This record gives sequence, structure tokens and C-alpha cells, in this order.
Amino acid sequence: MARVKNNKAAITAAGAKALRQELVRTANPVGRPSVRSPEVESEIFRRLTDGEDMVTICQDAHMPGRSTVCAWMENDPAFRAKIKDAFKLQVIFMIGMGWDILRGGEYSTGNVERDKAQVGYLRFLLGKFDRDWFGEQIKVEQEIKSVIINQPEEINQIIIDSNGKMRF
Repeated sequence: MARVKNNKAAITAAGAKALRQELVRTANPVGRPSVRSPEVESEIFRRLTDGEDMVTICQDAHMPGRSTVCAWMENDPAFRAKIKDAFKLQVIFMIGMGWDILRGGEYSTGNVERDKAQVGYLRFLLGKFDRDWFGEQIKVEQEIKSVIINQPEEINQIIIDSNGKMRF
């Protein structure tokens, strides 16, 4: 590797840019993988439909970070639609998970209070994910009131004569 001299006059704008690019290229990668592939997309979709949350998925070292996945969703309507479909399918998983917890099955912690909290949270999420099936109905009441215009008493005493002129 060539040694870089600290000579400000020798470094031009193009040279500084090339140096930065070289340093970035050779540095140890500190970010998460951001290369999008059908395999990565399929794994995200599969894991979501299996009941995993996006935070856990994005924390895996071999998966893209949260900001990368958000950028993919923002820039690609097809990917965003696929993620939305995964969340719809996740609702079905959550129903089964709730029943399993209540029966003391695999997803139960064995702690009654914690299980109650988990089922309560699942119920909350189900209401948010799919309001048509699980959401509380929102009752909207609307009352029409008459409009009252408050005006000074002097205005009530204005008279318009037959010529269209105002008199007080």
C-alpha cells in the first residue's frame, strides 16, 4: 500500500476524492449488508410470515439493516406490497400463537402474568394490523348545530333605502 504524504499542495480535489474512495473501499465494513437479492427478500418475507418481527430480522448480521429495508420499501412499491402481504399472513400466525399461549403450549412462558401480557399485546396488534377482522369498531357521532353569527348591535340598525344607500 502506498504511503500518503501529508502535502496539502499535492492533493487536488480529484486526488482527495480518490483517496476517500480508496479508504472506504479498503476499510473494514462497519455497516450491514445492503445488497438486495431475491434470496434476502424471500428470507425477510418467510421470517415475517413465520411470526418474527422486522426488528429481530434486521438485527441478524447477514441481513440488511432497518434503514436499508425501509429505503427498499419506500422506493419499491412491489417490495412494499410484498411486506404488507407478509404482515397480513402474520396475523394468522398471531391468532395461533395466542391460542397456544392460552393453552400453555410452546409459546407460553409458564408465567401466568407474562402470558396474559403477551396475549393482551397480541390482541392489541391484531386490532392494529387488521381492523376489519379484529379491530374495535369506531362509532362516529356527528351533531349538526346551527350557525350563530355574533354581530354588533349597530349593524342591526343599518337600513338600506330604496336607492341602495345605507342609513343609520
